[in-house]
Amino acid sequence: MSIELTVNDSDKWVQIKIKGKLGSNNTDEVRKLIRTIPSDNNYSYIVDLSQTELIDSSGLSVLLILRNHAGGDASNVILKNCRESLISILKMFKYDELFSIVK
Repeated sequence: MSIELTVNDSDKWVQIKIKGKLGSNNTDEVRKLIRTIPSDNNYSYIVDLSQTELIDSSGLSVLLILRNHAGGDASNVILKNCRESLISILKMFKYDELFSIVK
């Protein structure tokens, strides 16, 4: 797995692009990354999943950590470029009620 992080302070958005599998073998790395980005519900947080092959339960928990870091219910976290298989997993766990999911 690799992660690309882009922070745009002037326009107040953060993009995290995850390549490969987001799971138990790399969630510590993602948690550390989340701690480095702004924690402000005035920002939009975009998670680009276009190159994400699989998300397991540990990966799902990291998305919740990001949502909480971004302001919880007041946050604007967008999961974009999701494959149909990932959308099915996200919907199964009702993540579509917590995040904006964009194909």
